[in-house]
Amino acid sequence: MNKNDNSTGHLLKTMKERWVVVFGVFAVVSLLGIYLIWVAARTYSATAVLLVHSQQKTVIDIQSLQTVERINSTIAQLATQKSVVSRVQNITGNFEGDVFAKPVQGTEFINITATDSTPESAQRLANTTVDVLLERVNWLQEKQPLGITVEVVELAIAPPIPSSTSKKIQVVGMIIFAVFCSIFMASITESLDRRVREEDVEMELQLAVIGKTNKFHRSHIGSLRSRDSFKQLQSTMLFLGLEEPKNAIAFTGTSPGEGKSSTIANLALAFHDVGQDVIIADLDFRRPTMHKLFNIPNNSKSGISNIMLSTNNFPDPIQTKYKHISVYPAGIAAPDDASRIYQSPRLRELMEKMRDSWLFIDLPPLLLVPGSATVAATCKNTVFIVEPGKTKLKTAKECLITLRRANINILGAVLTKVRGANTYYPNEEY
Repeated sequence: MNKNDNSTGHLLKTMKERWVVVFGVFAVVSLLGIYLIWVAARTYSATAVLLVHSQQKTVIDIQSLQTVERINSTIAQLATQKSVVSRVQNITGNFEGDVFAKPVQGTEFINITATDSTPESAQRLANTTVDVLLERVNWLQEKQPLGITVEVVELAIAPPIPSSTSKKIQVVGMIIFAVFCSIFMASITESLDRRVREEDVEMELQLAVIGKTNKFHRSHIGSLRSRDSFKQLQSTMLFLGLEEPKNAIAFTGTSPGEGKSSTIANLALAFHDVGQDVIIADLDFRRPTMHKLFNIPNNSKSGISNIMLSTNNFPDPIQTKYKHISVYPAGIAAPDDASRIYQSPRLRELMEKMRDSWLFIDLPPLLLVPGSATVAATCKNTVFIVEPGKTKLKTAKECLITLRRANINILGAVLTKVRGANTYYPNEEY
C-alpha cells in the first residue's frame, strides 16, 4: 500500500514539476485528434430503402414473412459481393467509401447505406449500388424466378451533416489518450533529464543536508527571512568534522545560478553576527560575483587572481561595510590563467596566513571548470550547493565522483531556493 502511495505521489509530483510538458503534449494531441475526427476524418452517410415482397400471396403469414426475411438476407449479402462492388466501382470510379446492406428485422425492408468523404459521393454510391443490385436481382429472376418483387421505397439523399453517431465517444477517447500521452511524455523527460529532489540528496547523492535556504534576491542579502536559515546553517557548521586547515571551506556546485555565491555571502553575515571574522576569496573567474554583492571594487591589488600569479607579499583583503567580513575579489587576471591560479602553491599559503579567520572560497561550477577541484583538494573541506528542481542528478553525481576521488572532505549539501525553508518569522518581524 505504501509503495502504491509513493508511486502515485511521485507521479503527481513529476507532473507538477513538468506541467509545461504535460500541458503542451495534452493540448497538441487533443487538438490534433479533434481535428482528425471532425475535419480530416469526416464522413457522410446516405441510405436508400428497398422493399422486398412476395408476388404470390396478398396475405402475409409467418411462413411467408420468414421466407421474405431469408430472401432479404440473401439480397443484402448480394449487395456486397465482388460482382456488384466491381460494377459499382466501374460506374462511380475509384471511391473510398463503404457500402452496408442490412435487412430490417421483422419487416420486408432492406437499408442500403453508403459512407464517403462528401455528401454527394455518399449519395451517388448508395443509389448506384441500389441500381446495380436491382439489375442483379432481375438477372437472377430471369434464370430462376424467385417469386418476389424488389422496389425502391426511398432513394438516398445527400446528407446535410456528417455522420456523428460515435464522434462524442471518439473525442472522449482522444482526450483520455492525450492524458496518457502527457503522463508518458512527462515520465520520459523525467527519466532523460532527472532533476535532484530534496529526498534524492541523501538517497542518491549520499550527502547529509546541512542546511536549507529559501529563495532570495541578491539585493536582499542580510534580510531577516534569509538570515534565519543561515544562522541555523552557521550553527551546524561549527559541529562539522573539519579537516586541516579547519578554517577554510570551499563552496561549489554543478551549474551557474544555483545560489552558491549568495549562500556564501549570507553565511558570512551569519558568522559576522556572532562576532567571527570571515574572509571570502572569489575564485569564480568566469562569473565573479562577490564584489557586486558587497559593493566593493574588483581591483588588481587585492584581486585573488593577481595575488596567486604574483610573488609579492599578500595584500590585505578589502574590508566591506560589515566589520567582520573582508573579501578578496576575483581580480582582473585573464580567464586563460585560471588553471595556473588553481594550482598555485600560494593558495595554501593564503590559508595558513588567514588562520585567524574563516576563509570561504567561492569556486566555479565543478564540471564547467574542472581545475577548480584542485582548489577543493587543497582546501580539503567542501560544501556542495544543490538547487532542488534545477540541479541535474546525473551532473551532481559526476561532480561528487570527482570530489571523492580527490579524497576531499565533503561536509554536506546546502539546498538553495527551497520554498518556506526555515522561515521562523513568516512576516519578517521580530
